[in-house]
Amino acid sequence: MTTSLQPVWYVKKNGWVQGPFTGDLMRRMYAVSCVGAVDLTARDQTGPWREVRTFSELTDGRIAEGRVATAVGWEVASSGLPPGSVELGMLQMYAARGLLQPHDLVRRLPDGTWQAARSVEGVFGGRRSWCMACSKTLGADLAVCKSCGAVQPGYETSLATVALVCGLIAFVWHIIAFLAITALAARRATVFGYAMDESFPHAFALTLVGPLLLAVVAVVCGHDALSAVSLGRAAPADADFATKGMVLGRATLGALLLIAVGVVAFSLPYFRVVI
Repeated sequence: MTTSLQPVWYVKKNGWVQGPFTGDLMRRMYAVSCVGAVDLTARDQTGPWREVRTFSELTDGRIAEGRVATAVGWEVASSGLPPGSVELGMLQMYAARGLLQPHDLVRRLPDGTWQAARSVEGVFGGRRSWCMACSKTLGADLAVCKSCGAVQPGYETSLATVALVCGLIAFVWHIIAFLAITALAARRATVFGYAMDESFPHAFALTLVGPLLLAVVAVVCGHDALSAVSLGRAAPADADFATKGMVLGRATLGALLLIAVGVVAFSLPYFRVVI
C-alpha cells in the first residue's frame, strides 16, 4: 500500500507542539473536539501559527490535499467510539481524553490480531515506535520516519527528575533526623540550652518539616510527570524516575505520620494529660 503523500500538520496547545498529524487525522480530531476551532495549527513545528478555523480543509470535511492513499491504521472495538480506521495519533488523543481505556481492544489493519490498547507502545506511554504522520514503524531512527520522512516531535522536559531528587533527599533526611534526635533524647543531652529529653517534640517538629515539604513536592511532581508521560508529552523513560520519586515521597509521608503519632504519645506526660 502506498504511503500517504499529504502534508503533515502540527497543533500548538498550552505551549506544547503536538504532531505531526495527517489531514485526515486533523479532521477526525476536530470532529470529536480533540482540536478546537481556536487552537493553533501550522504546517511546520516552528509556525507560522494560525487558528484551526482558518483552514477550511480541516473544518468542513473536504479533502483538499490530493492524497494518494491513506496509511494503514488501527481499528478499535469500543461502542463509545466511532467505527472506522484511525491513526496512532488518534488513539493517543482518545486515550488522553479517557475515551480509550487500557483494556479496550485494538488491532492493526488490515489483518492484525486484537490486543489490549495498553500493550500498544505509544498509546499510553509516549510515542517512539510509530510515525505520527503515517503510522508506520519508525525503526532505528526515532527522529525521522523512514517511510514518509516526517520529523517526529521531541518530548518536553518533565518534573520526573525533580520528583526523584526531592523524594530521595526527604527520605534520607527524615531517617537521619529521627535517629539523631532520638539518640540525643535518650542520652538526655542538652542542645542550645534545651534538654532534649523534654524538648524532643519541638526538635522533631523543627527538623522534620523540611522532609515533609520535600515529600509533598516529590509526590506532586511525580504525579505531574506521569500524567505528561501518559499524554505523550514526556519521554516514557521519565515514568521510572517519577514513580521512584512518588514511592520515596509517599514512604516519607507515611513514616512522618508514624513519627508524629509516636511523638504525641510519648509527649503526653509532659503536658500532664491523663489518659
